[in-house]
Amino acid sequence: MDLYAMMSPDDQDKLIGNMLKGISGEETESILSRITVKVSNLGTEEEIKERIAVATGIPKNELPISNIRAEIERNRANWNEVNCVTQPLKALLESTPGTTSDKFEELIDLGRFIVASPEQLEIVVNDKLLKYPDFVVKRGNENIGIEHTRLIDPNLKAISKVVRQFLDAAHSKLSLRDENLNGTVNVFINFNTTVLNGKDFRTRDFTKVERDQVWSLIADYIESEAKGLHMNKPPFIDRIAITDNMEPRLDIIMAEKYLAKDGFANLINSRIQNKESKFVNYINEASVDKCWLLIIVDGINGFSGFDLKTESMKVISNYKFDKIILFETFSATIRHL
Repeated sequence: MDLYAMMSPDDQDKLIGNMLKGISGEETESILSRITVKVSNLGTEEEIKERIAVATGIPKNELPISNIRAEIERNRANWNEVNCVTQPLKALLESTPGTTSDKFEELIDLGRFIVASPEQLEIVVNDKLLKYPDFVVKRGNENIGIEHTRLIDPNLKAISKVVRQFLDAAHSKLSLRDENLNGTVNVFINFNTTVLNGKDFRTRDFTKVERDQVWSLIADYIESEAKGLHMNKPPFIDRIAITDNMEPRLDIIMAEKYLAKDGFANLINSRIQNKESKFVNYINEASVDKCWLLIIVDGINGFSGFDLKTESMKVISNYKFDKIILFETFSATIRHL
């Protein structure tokens, strides 16, 4: 597996730059590399490890994981807590016309934060949804507004969205073509090559005919690999990994190999400035005692995979919010800025 080829051009430049520093005797940076894949968590621990090894391309004996079953149980218990904390407001969202999927995702983020937080927080449910802020929580006798935002690289998110749309279209075609085709398919994309007619996923200017051709290429290649036919691989696919999911369904996932992002201070400042411009609305609309800004980093997707471990965190003191909190949902890491 060519890990370098699976990286975005920005990640490649970062890796090469760091290598050149080492060659020239300069101090190198700590670089955090991540691979994200999806596998079924059913079966024995050895079966799960085997799926992870196949999906990532890392030999099973070199996987930096242990006690998989215990970790799965911890994650399940955590999810049950999150579901319990968010259920009352979720019911209101479900009964409110026009509620977007983003709002449900924001609620899950808040629930994960509450479960991870050492403070005793409870989501306040009103008769109707507030325009400002996103949520209100109760801490003792205090009502605290929570304004939610995400720390993302917008360009990478746009690229990721386009790729996922192609994979979803390929999934739909394959499901209609062969209902017996099942398994979990992790697709690693090579972002450094043209896709069709000189266009790539970064430009995203495909015509409808070209879009149909691209997802057809993806579907045909996945089917050929699943059935052992091994047709020529499209150049924009670095590799695919197919693992069993012990269920009669087909999942197609955009797997990623990337370097965790650093230098996110500008993005954080931009988010804070944008939210602080409406700070008075947050306080007055909900009649809250305080208001916190909750900045979410998911730690999984490349467009929100920032490096919170090796980058020094600057403490911000001059802001209107009573607290600004950086929360990485994947690791449940809370940082106060």
